[in-house]
Amino acid sequence: MLLEPSALRTAAVGSLERAEKPGRVILLHTGAVLLISLLLTAADFLLNRQISTTGGLSGMEMRSVLTTIQSLLRLLQALLLPFWQIGYTYYTLRVARGEAAGLSDLTEGFRRFGSVLRLKMLLGAMVAVLVIICAYASSTLFMLTPWAIPLMQEVEQLMATTMDEQALLEALAVATKDAIVPVMIIFCLCFLAGALFLFFRFRLAELWLMDHPQGGALAALRESRRLMWGKGKAMFRVDLSFWWFYLLEVLVTVLCYGDLMLGAMGVEMTDDAFGSYILFFVLYLCAQLALYWWKRNEVAVTYAHAYVQLCPKEKEKA
Repeated sequence: MLLEPSALRTAAVGSLERAEKPGRVILLHTGAVLLISLLLTAADFLLNRQISTTGGLSGMEMRSVLTTIQSLLRLLQALLLPFWQIGYTYYTLRVARGEAAGLSDLTEGFRRFGSVLRLKMLLGAMVAVLVIICAYASSTLFMLTPWAIPLMQEVEQLMATTMDEQALLEALAVATKDAIVPVMIIFCLCFLAGALFLFFRFRLAELWLMDHPQGGALAALRESRRLMWGKGKAMFRVDLSFWWFYLLEVLVTVLCYGDLMLGAMGVEMTDDAFGSYILFFVLYLCAQLALYWWKRNEVAVTYAHAYVQLCPKEKEKA
């Protein structure tokens, strides 16, 4: 059966057993990401502390420089991480194909910088368009619900009794405050539906692009749509077979906010708020590294095998 979860996982385990030191690859890949995250967090703290000492007009120039450095560091991480991540995708594909795979594959995303960048930009543009559509749809749908009746009655009353334009705008801002929650609920539901549609349609685009060095970003999106046509339910079953892994990821992520959760329950571990944050942040990093070293390869190579089933090399050569 095509995309049978148990068969894919068995194939993934077999591929990893034949691969050369896959544990070392995931440790390097995940360790690099987590180490950079830790260093940027420390740099962010130091910069914030330095910025706090540059108060007043005399320190405006230094404050601007430090804020710019802070923003550039965050931007650098956001720009480089996708290319590092897609290098790991390339590694898992080579493992699934039974080809020689190693640490050097992790940098493949940087070697294909142009095509990967175009793919990421196209995917980002689709998400941006989705946000705009959902924003318009959520406001329109809200006006069709019973939630809009009190708001419309209040707006009509304000427009009938308030003549000053500025006062009217301020009153309208107060009146629409209660509508924010239902509008956000409708927006989230619309965005979730649209995001799932895009995700399942284009989720194989990165694998296809890394599997076809001469292919382009548009071709990757087009081929992903073709490969996933009618396979959404089957791929969803594969996702469900890893429910435990995704649950553990959520629980590990919760560790990062342990200080806030304890604070909400009235538990204070230390007077140093940053020290408490760093403690739980380091615990989160260690737990994330352990989880990924344990099962990330198996999960990722399973999805690579799913792609190989849908796009075998024999069809490519035909």
